[in-house]
Amino acid sequence: MVIFGVTGDLTQRKLIPALFHLFQKKLLPERFYIVGFSRRPYTSEDFKEFLEQAIKKYHQHNFSESQWHEFIGKCYYQQGDFGEAQGYLDLIGKLKEFDDFLSSCVPRFFYLATPPDNYPEILKYLHSTKLSEGCLPASLRQALPAGGQGSDKWTKIMIEKPFGKDLDDATKLDEKLAQFFNEEQIYRIDHYLGKEAVQNILAFRFGNTIFDPVWNNRFIDHVQITIAENLGVETRGNFFEGVGTLRDMAQSHLLQLMTAITMREPQRLDAEGIRDARTASIKEIVCIEPAQVETRIVRGQYGKGNSYTSGKNEQLLSYRKERNVSPVSNTETFVALKLFTTDGLWDGVPFYLRTGKRLQRKATEIAVIFKEPKLKMLGKGEKEVVANTLTFQIEPTQGIELTLNAKKVGFERIFNQVPMNFTYRTPDGLPEAYEKLLVDVMRGDQTLFTRTDEVQASWKLISRISQRWQEEKDPGFPNYPAGSWGPKAAEELIQKDGRAWILQ
Repeated sequence: MVIFGVTGDLTQRKLIPALFHLFQKKLLPERFYIVGFSRRPYTSEDFKEFLEQAIKKYHQHNFSESQWHEFIGKCYYQQGDFGEAQGYLDLIGKLKEFDDFLSSCVPRFFYLATPPDNYPEILKYLHSTKLSEGCLPASLRQALPAGGQGSDKWTKIMIEKPFGKDLDDATKLDEKLAQFFNEEQIYRIDHYLGKEAVQNILAFRFGNTIFDPVWNNRFIDHVQITIAENLGVETRGNFFEGVGTLRDMAQSHLLQLMTAITMREPQRLDAEGIRDARTASIKEIVCIEPAQVETRIVRGQYGKGNSYTSGKNEQLLSYRKERNVSPVSNTETFVALKLFTTDGLWDGVPFYLRTGKRLQRKATEIAVIFKEPKLKMLGKGEKEVVANTLTFQIEPTQGIELTLNAKKVGFERIFNQVPMNFTYRTPDGLPEAYEKLLVDVMRGDQTLFTRTDEVQASWKLISRISQRWQEEKDPGFPNYPAGSWGPKAAEELIQKDGRAWILQ
């Protein structure tokens, strides 16, 4: 596995901890090698020290020195500039060492763990140096044109969201990917699809026939989806300034969670069948007209505020004071949307979506709110009952909760809400999303990876919103204090429909 941008935040926080835990669980091949590619002038020892610091900081499982030394022996470093050919040519020589040592063609996985701006130049040099072609056995290599290496069946490419900056940019990126790789080789990563709780939504829906009859607008009033982060941009200011929450979170994570609720049962229970159903669901989301952006979309940027986590009163910086952020930035750190779908089963059902940084606490959940029951058979005077709510909890805990109404014991007609829930408990904890995704790439299973038509459908919706925002010169930022639940307008977005956010 060649990781481009190996010294970045993603590798430290997610990739190396995931790979090491897979190694601990013996889920990696016995002969598995990691090659880091980055600009830093690291020696092999420098690189191993860098990885050890990352694993000690971010690994959340039992740490074994002996296992770590065995794992780190499989890690190598290649210095190179993304925009210069020499680093890629040197990489060819390093990968050839593995092929020659094993007297075989070692399958290659190229992971683009870099900012999106680097994707085009990395793809360009993967193609021009023939790295994208993998290799052939030495006995057949002589017959290849000079510089050629072999067959595309030996290579796969993994690319992180956001896939482009808008519809046009995403289309160009897909065209470039298609020039050098077949769709079967491309793994577009939205790590929310790898979360156990998200995968279980489909199992819960289609594996239990009691929900199918009520999964429509006759019984469901509305749906709320929240992805709340209590952290700010931290060290990602350079990346985030060019992206913003709409592109970074709404285009991918929020819409993927929405489709987990709206998608119809796949015609085939294989990778393409599930991706077909997911893509169809995204295409059915009603695109917002420019005139509707003001009334259906809310954007925000956090100002200074306070956090009371861990029993401490912590002073929080405003976004414009964060490192590598413009002091007059108009990049949004919060977005809320009110969306509808053209699928007749959901006609008239609003979906309220929101996500933001520096909110009150970290939490991700989907709440399906059913219509209120009437209970007329109990006569006058009964206490008002509340709507049943089915909640899929994704972070920080993962589980499912269904609230039911039941009469309180006694002589009066008083109703209580009775929760029925379960949470995931396993001896070794749940697999991290990246662990699941990395294993699926090795197995060649594309179920949890987005397809090009799925990406373009989501960008069609998001690009209309961002284009409208570009016409507004002053959005009035900052407009919510760090440590709150976002702008007041986000509360009003749902309150004007006679509803309220459940997660508070």
